[in-house]
Amino acid sequence: MTECDIAHNVRRIRSFKGLSQEAVAEKAKVSRAAYRNIENGKTTPRVNTLQAIAKSLGVKLENLVESTPPLSGVRFRRLKKMHSREQILVNVATWLRDFNMLEELVKNEEKKKFAFQKSRSLVAKGEKNPEKIAASAREDLDLKKERDAILDICDLLISRGIKVFPYSVASEGFFGLSVSESEGGPAIVVNVWDRIPVERWIFSAAHELGHIILHPDSFDVKVSEEDKKAEMEADVFASSFLMPKKSFDEEWKSTYGLHFVDRVFKVKRIFKVSYKTILMRLEGTSSFDNSIWRKFNGMYMQRFKRSLGGKVEPQPMNPYDFQENRLYSLVRKAIQNEQITIHKGAQILRISLEKMKEWGASWV
Repeated sequence: MTECDIAHNVRRIRSFKGLSQEAVAEKAKVSRAAYRNIENGKTTPRVNTLQAIAKSLGVKLENLVESTPPLSGVRFRRLKKMHSREQILVNVATWLRDFNMLEELVKNEEKKKFAFQKSRSLVAKGEKNPEKIAASAREDLDLKKERDAILDICDLLISRGIKVFPYSVASEGFFGLSVSESEGGPAIVVNVWDRIPVERWIFSAAHELGHIILHPDSFDVKVSEEDKKAEMEADVFASSFLMPKKSFDEEWKSTYGLHFVDRVFKVKRIFKVSYKTILMRLEGTSSFDNSIWRKFNGMYMQRFKRSLGGKVEPQPMNPYDFQENRLYSLVRKAIQNEQITIHKGAQILRISLEKMKEWGASWV
């Protein structure tokens, strides 16, 4: 621990919580000048002062004194500035550190190896077509038939050596990020905020997989601006990965006799994607043009007597359709092997000690 660590942590957490220096200083009963000196790293506060600041920020003392593990090989882009970006990166770095520590600790738990040799080889040879690379990625996952639906994307990615971090951030503009293999990954972080549909969680995971495979040289934490071309390529990859064209065409054709709205909903449930992903796939085909959005909204209104808002996902999936289980498995084994305490397990999983004990009591 250094003065720099404390100053950085205090400043980062205050910014993340949207508090002013004056508000924190007043609540901690510290003069504004003294508080500014702490944030600037000019003075080292006493323990009781730090405790007061921690309380005013609503965090534990250890959150202010721990060294922040840096990450550099990260792809974290946004169109707009995000005040919580730094805090998210710290939380991701801590999660990744704990994950890798547990994999080394639990010796009888085989460490998953990063696969995707065929698709990465295609990219290395200069292939640029996201659809073709997505098809190759499905082959890497032994999804040999185009009609093989992806039932559990978390489990599928984990089985091929990609760590998955479901992380809730109150932001409708941040869907996820990815971490390079050189940083202890590869890893995918998905925003599972309850205001974002589960279908979007799944698409975001596939989108970040696209970046890992398509853009291996673009992982730089210093870059925060989105590259529209790269984002579009990752979107095409995700759509093709989750819903291959031949498979989609066959499923869509099989619903020929249904009401148009029912057709969209049935196919969306098969592939676990948003209704918007279905409409985007249909748009521009021989049967539909860009008026498909207006027509669908009109038919939905006529059918259900209510309008379909832009952020609403009709007939949404359940959060249980997107669950990471490997870290939980590692924590359970480490606790049962007496390699970590229940308290440490709760800290790693970011849950309360009471919830951790309740979860532990359920093990049979």
